[in-house]
Amino acid sequence: MTQVFLKKKEVPIDEQMVTITQLSGLDRLNYMDYCAEIPEPESPNKPPEGATQEEQERYLLELKKYSNAWFRLNFMAQARLVAYGYPGDSDNIDERHQQIMSIMSPPQVEALYREIALFSGLSIPGQEETAPSDNSETTTTTETATTEETTTQEPTDPKV
Repeated sequence: MTQVFLKKKEVPIDEQMVTITQLSGLDRLNYMDYCAEIPEPESPNKPPEGATQEEQERYLLELKKYSNAWFRLNFMAQARLVAYGYPGDSDNIDERHQQIMSIMSPPQVEALYREIALFSGLSIPGQEETAPSDNSETTTTTETATTEETTTQEPTDPKV
């Protein structure tokens, strides 16, 4: 029998305790490969200064589609990491990934993504550690951000 070195811990997600596992070295590499293969959404071209109202409205519509594409890409990438760190009923990572995306809301996926990434020693976008003066645990600026602050930010590229 092989000894398992990966740690497990329980984290609260919407008043439920969920057991997560650290990513193995292979899972981490596979996750990075997955993210590297995701095509980036195509950015819309900004209309020239003298553009008609119709051209400007079309640009705004394309910009909204672009933003939604980034949201989708970010959700899919975060759900993939969750699938690695939250083993379910299947040994197939693609099946677990699909299951995570269909049974969890985006905020639940994001919360588990952050927990698993930090537990596995991965840096996450927007993570800036601050050292408190009272020698208590460190916090990240993303943990203290308000909902309004996080919903008005630009989409984050999970490949970074």
